[in-house]
Amino acid sequence: MRDQEKTKIAVTPSGYDDIGAVLDSMGEGFAYDDITSDDLCELELLSRYAVVFINCSEECQGYAYEARGSLQRFVQRGGVLYVSEWAGAYIREAFPEYITFSDEGGERGTVVAEVTDPGLWEMLGPSLELHFDLPGWKAIRHTNQNTRVYLRGSYVLEDGDHQEDRPLLVSFDYGQGHVIYTAFHNEPQLSEKERQLLRFLVLKPVTAKVARATVKLLATERLSAEKETVASIDPGGSSPVYSHVVPNGVNLKILLNWRGRETTLQLSVYSSDGGLYRQVHSNAPPLGVTVPNAQAGNWQYQVTGLAVPYANFPYVLTVATQPVAVWSQPGLPDRTITDYLAQVCRHCGRSNRPRAKFCANCGQEL
Repeated sequence: MRDQEKTKIAVTPSGYDDIGAVLDSMGEGFAYDDITSDDLCELELLSRYAVVFINCSEECQGYAYEARGSLQRFVQRGGVLYVSEWAGAYIREAFPEYITFSDEGGERGTVVAEVTDPGLWEMLGPSLELHFDLPGWKAIRHTNQNTRVYLRGSYVLEDGDHQEDRPLLVSFDYGQGHVIYTAFHNEPQLSEKERQLLRFLVLKPVTAKVARATVKLLATERLSAEKETVASIDPGGSSPVYSHVVPNGVNLKILLNWRGRETTLQLSVYSSDGGLYRQVHSNAPPLGVTVPNAQAGNWQYQVTGLAVPYANFPYVLTVATQPVAVWSQPGLPDRTITDYLAQVCRHCGRSNRPRAKFCANCGQEL
């Protein structure tokens, strides 16, 4: 297996939670190096890694100010940072414009969290219970408009103040990198739903660069990402069948992306009438299916691992749309701009220039 297919990961010592234990449970593709809180202050050392997980511990308060500069530059240069609970002190010092924390900590108890991200909603459903086993956890007061919220909930602070509909799991881009913050520990989350959430919390950081590249690629095609699914697949396995309701008058694209070229994945897309619309596979990411002027209704899609280097191999699936633009000419039927300006390859789903004979992406005849 080539090294570039694995993301180089570092993890701080366990404290009130232990993300290293979650990584261990994911298998060989999630091997990591142990680093210390002192190491967070060393940009040269951090630069060896693509993802740094910071566990919640009592050390966080003492190192946050000293480490702020190195963490800023690590993320700005493309690193991904995962931070949990008391480690929010690092965000408070390094990225204060994105998240504002309450002065008081949260009270011990169970919080019913509303799932607000469409991809996570499909995995977990509309809500789940989160268990806060200790008081004083870092509660979010506000996030700025560039922060993505995955879970929200209502709870009580230690001073008795009730907080309504506050973010509990968020992420944001910074420079070329990405930051993820969770207000809860991973240790006490024991239900199947919560275990699925913990897997997401591992997969999201290791796929953050791939997800960002996907959004940029879609933007060049003037497509707007509507749902992002972060998941993993085993050798020879298949994903759940995902669904997306498509309205009238849109072009649809489903894009599958991953890291590394020793992996062959297959994407199957089923139209709203239930029939197989297209099935494509490749060992060169990304892999997409484009549906010009898609039929309204519930479209479904699934990933199959034809050649996968290790268990729990991570991938990102993104559903994107754009309104159908109509071009009218006197005496001729209305046609869409897509009809005129692009030829969609039936083999790989990539758009090509008008009158092209062969696909620029896969080389097959159009």
